[in-house]
Amino acid sequence: MGRDIKFGKDEYREYTPESYDNRLDPEPITMEVHWLSGQEYRKYRDKLKIRTGHGDVSTNQEQINRKLLANNVRNITNYKVQGKPITDGDELYLHGEPDIMEEVLDVLTNLSRLESGQAGKSNSQSDSGSVSIKPSTGTA
Repeated sequence: MGRDIKFGKDEYREYTPESYDNRLDPEPITMEVHWLSGQEYRKYRDKLKIRTGHGDVSTNQEQINRKLLANNVRNITNYKVQGKPITDGDELYLHGEPDIMEEVLDVLTNLSRLESGQAGKSNSQSDSGSVSIKPSTGTA
């Protein structure tokens, strides 16, 4: 059968992180995320390459992570850290909990994980937390 990925270039989808049993919360943290293809990810990585004195090239993973979150995560709801609302990817990078940040970074390049955490619960045969795909409407 193969795998046929259908994800628009500028499409965002709503995602609910699973860290800290967030999906069980009556008011879970949600956000809109843009999944990156391998080509898009390499663009971020290549833009941030650093030439060393010996002609070697290295990447600053922290810079890549910050750019990935800042440019591909938006409309975060129901999330505060020390009273400060976290509403976008840059704030998530600067002030969010590492577990949630790492989960979202994984989701940006792992479509199956994104699909498993999308809003719009379905699957009446199981209580396993399966969810259906729900494209974002672009509003908070």
